[in-house]
Amino acid sequence: MTLTVFLALLAVGTALWLVPRFTQTAHRRRAEARAAALMGSLCPGSLVATRGDDGFGVAKILAIDPGAVHIRLYQERFPALERVRLDLPRTLGSFGGGKPFSVGHLPLSPQSFLSWQPVSVGFEPVTEDELEGYRIWQESQGGVFG
Repeated sequence: MTLTVFLALLAVGTALWLVPRFTQTAHRRRAEARAAALMGSLCPGSLVATRGDDGFGVAKILAIDPGAVHIRLYQERFPALERVRLDLPRTLGSFGGGKPFSVGHLPLSPQSFLSWQPVSVGFEPVTEDELEGYRIWQESQGGVFG
């Protein structure tokens, strides 16, 4: 093998090794930038739509702590993001019997929350009643999911 052929093979091999890594890094950086922008735009009272197995649900951000996003997940589900309605009553209900999961307070890690791919859809101030579960979580120094 001549030196020229060896150098050409080395260059091709190096390119084949580096290009996917640069691409993955670029995708990761773009995703991190989108996540940071989304987290920066959310605040207590933000309403977000999240996709689940049973359609799009609505969650309300109750609080954001350094290591947690505290949400209230409502029972209503919609077949598409464009069909999410905020003018209808949002409810919490018992799980089972074909009813979607809902919960008054769910502490998630920011990474777990972002993995739900939330989309901001509105705003509604948080009431003191809605913070009951969050206050209990604070007093008990609870953990987060994810």
